[in-house]
Amino acid sequence: MKQRLIQSVARSARLKILNELKRTQGLAVADLGERLGMSYMGVKDLCVEMEKRGLLDTWREAAPRGRPKMLYRLTQRAHDLFPTTSNIITLDVLDGCAKQVVKLAKEAGVELTPAGATHPHGNDPRDSTIRIAPTFPEPTEIAQAAEGVVVCVLLAALEKLLTAK
Repeated sequence: MKQRLIQSVARSARLKILNELKRTQGLAVADLGERLGMSYMGVKDLCVEMEKRGLLDTWREAAPRGRPKMLYRLTQRAHDLFPTTSNIITLDVLDGCAKQVVKLAKEAGVELTPAGATHPHGNDPRDSTIRIAPTFPEPTEIAQAAEGVVVCVLLAALEKLLTAK
């Protein structure tokens, strides 16, 4: 049953709509079309179809003037299609640098799991392990974050090596 549902949703336009709605509290058809570069009617038809399948529901949001906006949002059935966790990556850095990497990444706008989270009580005796657990990122977001983390690793290692002399 679930496999057939996944196959019916897996067509790219449907999946794009579900992914966009997963990242929001709900969107109007016009907003979805604009975000996805699709026509109003194309999005509307897919949303109506997915609503019939029990993946989307609608509600109305009051507008300042005129008719209320009809918004689509995911149902629990659609939420269940998404994993609750994602792939976890473990990054080993130069001893004594993990906390500094996490700090530099945060300053650069990349939120990482706290250094030492892979160890009991969050205590990494070597301060060298970082767990990266992205949650529903877009591929472009992963690439940007990865570049940022690499720069932070290099900066932290360079600082460590320069202060050791």
